[in-house]
Amino acid sequence: MTVRQRARRNWIIGIAGAVIGAVLIAIRNPQVLAGNVGQLLIFGLTCWLFSLMRPKWTAIIFGSIAAALTYIGYSAMQSSSDGQAMAGVMFMLIGIQTAMATVVAVAGNLLLDRFGKTAETG
Repeated sequence: MTVRQRARRNWIIGIAGAVIGAVLIAIRNPQVLAGNVGQLLIFGLTCWLFSLMRPKWTAIIFGSIAAALTYIGYSAMQSSSDGQAMAGVMFMLIGIQTAMATVVAVAGNLLLDRFGKTAETG
């Protein structure tokens, strides 16, 4: 399957990513859901972009990046400096969102590979 075919097929993964993000925000604080529409669109787009690669490589590459960002953020949070601690929080948030987008993309790709072929072939 070419990247163009995968891009056409995987749009549902981007929508699923945005919906999952909306549910997670709504569970925590429903009042801020309207203010985070842009962030949800970016998260959905990230899930779609991650899904264009093969699932194994997506998990290896972006999973490693997410782990590194989260570890760097956690280490910076332990600092006594307020600026470094705030930067650490941001790194951790980016790492966690990268990990979530990776999970959505890999799971979506595996599900579409498993069940999507029957819909295409009839």
